[in-house]
Amino acid sequence: MKSSEDRFGAKDMFRAFKKANPKTDVTYSYYRAVLERFNTLVADELLDGQVFNMGQRLGTLRVKKIRRSPNARTIDWNETKKLWAEQGKRDGFVYWTDEIYYRWAWDKSKALVKNKSAYRFDPTGGKKGLKKRLTERLRKDPFASTNYSE
Repeated sequence: MKSSEDRFGAKDMFRAFKKANPKTDVTYSYYRAVLERFNTLVADELLDGQVFNMGQRLGTLRVKKIRRSPNARTIDWNETKKLWAEQGKRDGFVYWTDEIYYRWAWDKSKALVKNKSAYRFDPTGGKKGLKKRLTERLRKDPFASTNYSE
């Protein structure tokens, strides 16, 4: 692969599947539905505090609890935008004051992948994305944070 220009997605995986199984009756829409359902189930388990072992020595996925460094202030963009709207101008920032924050994590310390430092796990954003689901879970359920470890 040259760089991030060449990315593989569900259609590429389906083509490889069809090539390896030429007599199968599986259509792309069914294949994609199975992938989406699997990903949804894994995301639900991770949000419940489980750790997902990807197998094949690829490491694990989980939601990680991280202590916030007092030296690295992080802007709370939601509150900052509200402040700017109230003021009528873009002046000043609101910073997070919580001692702990949560993020999706790929633990690749035991992964046997060449050049693993060049790879990263980027959870999806957007309205239905994993980042949004984690944020909503933490806001709605006051005990959700007890599911996650450092």
